[in-house]
Amino acid sequence: MKRPIKIAIWSVTTVFALGLTLWLLLVWNLSSGSASTVETREFSAEELSQSMKHLAPNIRVISGFTASSYGGWHGDGGSIDVYHVEPSGTDELIAGLKRFHDEKRKEWPADYHYEWSESSRPDLSSLDSLVPAKFQPGPGVYLIGRLRNGSHTISIERQTGYVCFADSRS
Repeated sequence: MKRPIKIAIWSVTTVFALGLTLWLLLVWNLSSGSASTVETREFSAEELSQSMKHLAPNIRVISGFTASSYGGWHGDGGSIDVYHVEPSGTDELIAGLKRFHDEKRKEWPADYHYEWSESSRPDLSSLDSLVPAKFQPGPGVYLIGRLRNGSHTISIERQTGYVCFADSRS
């Protein structure tokens, strides 16, 4: 082979090997250096008394639970808030949610576009295993509001007063 071709081959090989090495170091650093943070807790009585008052002033929140899981990078993981509310207030809550989203859409037209449907089980995102049994969804028909990009879901079961806000970031 001619000398310029050998130099070109060695140069390309060296740059490729260096790039591959840096990529492998980045992957290794991400897998070992960004430990996931998981938080779970039940809401306090004070938090419950103020929950959802901006959506439905007369709603009575009985109990609530929150869980979140985030890694070391912005935007990964998810969160979930589950509430048990007085079933008689769920229609008022749904109306309040829709009013709230309509108002927010005026401020931020690209956000707050929820599509509403019914389902037999809500999507608890990837945090399903962190939710204790008493906050797991039971059988029923759930009204599901899903943000168009799929990152946020609201699930409400009218008969039991089950309300779930799930946010998944990937």
